[in-house]
Amino acid sequence: MEPAVCNPRVNVQGHDGNDMLSDDEKQAIDDIKGICLKTVELGTKLHREIYALEEKAEPEHNVLYDERKKIIDGLRQKHQGDPLAKNMGNFWLHVLKAAIQQCPEFASTNEIDDAEAEILCHISDIRSKLYTEPELKFDITFYFEPNAYLRNDYLRKVYYIKCKADPKEPQAYDGAEIYRTEGTMIHFTSPALNAKYRKTFFFKFFMPPTLPYSNEPNYKEINEILKKDFRFGFYLKENVIPKAVYYFTGEIKESMGSSSSTDDEDYDDDGDNNNNEDESGSAGSDSLDPNASEDEKDDDDEEEPEDVHVYGELLDSEDWSFDSGDSMDSGN
Repeated sequence: MEPAVCNPRVNVQGHDGNDMLSDDEKQAIDDIKGICLKTVELGTKLHREIYALEEKAEPEHNVLYDERKKIIDGLRQKHQGDPLAKNMGNFWLHVLKAAIQQCPEFASTNEIDDAEAEILCHISDIRSKLYTEPELKFDITFYFEPNAYLRNDYLRKVYYIKCKADPKEPQAYDGAEIYRTEGTMIHFTSPALNAKYRKTFFFKFFMPPTLPYSNEPNYKEINEILKKDFRFGFYLKENVIPKAVYYFTGEIKESMGSSSSTDDEDYDDDGDNNNNEDESGSAGSDSLDPNASEDEKDDDDEEEPEDVHVYGELLDSEDWSFDSGDSMDSGN
């Protein structure tokens, strides 16, 4: 089940016909709204139960992924050499290249260059894991064999999911929502490598920016960056990892051809709505807005971190170096 990136607010601030209603009709409206809230709460409960079922099934998936890894590992050393060659030694490198090409939001602006390929050919596996407790989230982990570039054994990206409706505005709830992401501190083996690679596409993926206040000039730009980041993370989890072999062979391109154009058309159709959201200075529900009132913040799920309005946790580019201190997850 795909979590939403953002949930547009329904504007109830404009014309209000309730002033034409009698007192008993107004009371009936309040009663019906209470019923509606309960139906939305049932929906959030269902969504959490679906995630719990998915988490329960993960061990069986991992058995299959272990079999896949065993096959790939048996051929990696035999065919490894040229980092640009398309062979089983560079399996995950070419999976990622194809995945980026097939992701509409990244294909036109990003690619893995030859310099990055020298490192990414050392990826030995990519896995995803879902957590429902103590809070709902999933991670994407890139495992690396020993190499001359990184001290990390793995690099991990974590996505936090909110699955709770705002009692004050249940009409805004449209399913689970990714609201925050964290990256891994990257440890290169030398300052020269840090300077060369830290701003490239793949490694910037592990240093998501922080969403600023909505009245700051770079709000819209960073909001768009984070929405793409969230979609790409979910895309890796749901499509790339389970169907990796088809990205490697190129067969995924044919199967995704018609759906990609349909998605683009749908996106164009919704363009006006998206523009309206941007003009209002909101990326989704007000709980994601740093300017939200204290009362709104108090209504958030107790399991959620206090800074639920934050989309990404900043790793300062000046500190993000080969010898920086440990972060949330150092990958060592």
